[in-house]
Amino acid sequence: MILLLGTAVGFIVLVAVLTAIGSHRRGTSLPLSMLAGAVFPVTWTVWYVSDDQPYHRTHPHRGDHP
Repeated sequence: MILLLGTAVGFIVLVAVLTAIGSHRRGTSLPLSMLAGAVFPVTWTVWYVSDDQPYHRTHPHRGDHP
């Protein structure tokens, strides 16, 4: 029982840390990134709604032809 609880808590902490890192890479300040990690379900929802086309290139890369 304790092992299962520890695994669940560890997973939640890992996801929160990864969310904070992702938020910081998106340009958010460190304190706000830590807050984003703490409330990661809300952060993910905001990112999903605000990212209309997350994998859409705005400009062609080298070697790409229009």
